Amino acid sequence: MHPSNQNNATNPEPSGPSSSLSRSLSGSLHPRCSLLTNGYSAHAKHADQNMRDMVLNPEAIKHDLRGLNHWITQLAPNTKPSFELYCDRKKYRPADETRIRTVMQTPRKLPTFIYLAGHTETDISVTGPSNGQLVYAPDDCLEASDSDQLKLIAYETMRQWLLNSSHSESLLFLTEVCYCENFLQLPYVLELNGDETQWTKTSYYGSFKGNSSDIVHFAATSPGEQAMSFGTIGSVFTKAFCYVDPKEVRSLKAIAQQLQKNVNEILSGSSRQKSQNVKIYSSRMIDDPHFFATLGFFLSSSGVEDDYDSSG
Repeated sequence: MHPSNQNNATNPEPSGPSSSLSRSLSGSLHPRCSLLTNGYSAHAKHADQNMRDMVLNPEAIKHDLRGLNHWITQLAPNTKPSFELYCDRKKYRPADETRIRTVMQTPRKLPTFIYLAGHTETDISVTGPSNGQLVYAPDDCLEASDSDQLKLIAYETMRQWLLNSSHSESLLFLTEVCYCENFLQLPYVLELNGDETQWTKTSYYGSFKGNSSDIVHFAATSPGEQAMSFGTIGSVFTKAFCYVDPKEVRSLKAIAQQLQKNVNEILSGSSRQKSQNVKIYSSRMIDDPHFFATLGFFLSSSGVEDDYDSSG
């Protein structure tokens, strides 16, 4: 929920022109923005302690959504663009498996921003061992037909939804979860080494099959890391991202540097977190001077307290 502007959050299916050309000629089309976030409030009274431990701080989520609301507004400050919001809060529909699938499978006919927040798990049963596959826990993860299983969404399944051939526009995918990997198997990653940022080919360089639309994945963590969240400010990566003004002429390399700097500064106020390293994966090496304009998200017209919580 957006305490500052609830009227901007909607659940419609967007429609619009299917080409980058019509987008650039009109100069007035807004990107499609979808926020999918879970706090697992229904788990609070579960008999299993592991399930109860999944509950995330609702105040942190409020901060996240407030920041994202402001960031999306900056894409077209004069028109206050709307967005789809699915969360486990009153007045909104939850980000369950069906809605996540619908958001990701809906053909991209406009530049699309998708924010996914919640828990990454390994594919396990309630009583059994893991098979090692990373999966996302949707709102209805406890509603599996088998009581010993959790209803989970493999990131490989999300990749297939997001990269199917029906999509014709760019995608900016943000994952505010623990243990982020190159979920979309994109061929390039931005590597940060001090003040230097360079493109590196990933292990998927030879196998990635894309189309003409740009795909960029902003991951809250490097593989194996936890994503930090604090009740007083929200999720560290989300807060750091919302400090990046999409109106400013800034390359993706410069954004990567600024994001990591923001994360480091936020965490410098906490004595309990060592580090969190942002990763940016891409379908191509994007070196254009105004990254957000290149992807169609911005057109020319238009101190942490130690109440630690892991969002992963």
